[in-house]
Amino acid sequence: MVADPITFLLEDARELRALGMEQEALQIFRDISTEHPHCIESYIEQVDIILNRGIISRQELLGAEQLIDQALLINKFHPDGNYYKGYILSLLNRWEDALPYLVTARELDADDSDTLRVFGWIHFHLQDKALGIKLLKQAIGQDKHCIEAYENLAECYLALQMLSVAQEVLEQGLLIDPTNEVLLELLWVAKQEESSK
Repeated sequence: MVADPITFLLEDARELRALGMEQEALQIFRDISTEHPHCIESYIEQVDIILNRGIISRQELLGAEQLIDQALLINKFHPDGNYYKGYILSLLNRWEDALPYLVTARELDADDSDTLRVFGWIHFHLQDKALGIKLLKQAIGQDKHCIEAYENLAECYLALQMLSVAQEVLEQGLLIDPTNEVLLELLWVAKQEESSK
């Protein structure tokens, strides 16, 4: 049985992405969104590529937010759509706005460690620091390879001036990803602050 054209195009773009050809994949996802504006996966995939580029400009974040808004117009209960909307808003420091999307994402997929991580990060910034830290620890418990959770948890401890605990968290993360630049930079910051005390 032959796959429908949208499925074929999605699979083709995903294969290109797996081969490291992200820009080519992104263009195909954009073309799908233009030609088939009700294909929610094309918006989700574009946002995923944009958010995984490393350093993201505010303009790119706002563009990603527009894409995810399109996805949520198609299905406001899409778990990835709600996760990405909340995540983007958290990257824009719009913590209160982000929270309802993460609540919905958690209700739709309680086992997703990325959703749990961002949920914890938001709670920490909304001044429920103990809950934020607890949720970040749970995210690591669910997925020991969730490097961003180590980063966020260490940043929480740095903000609380719990420098030795932050260093322990960072060293655990570096056992998994020894060359991670964010973890290495945070570890340097923690050691500098410790030595200046």
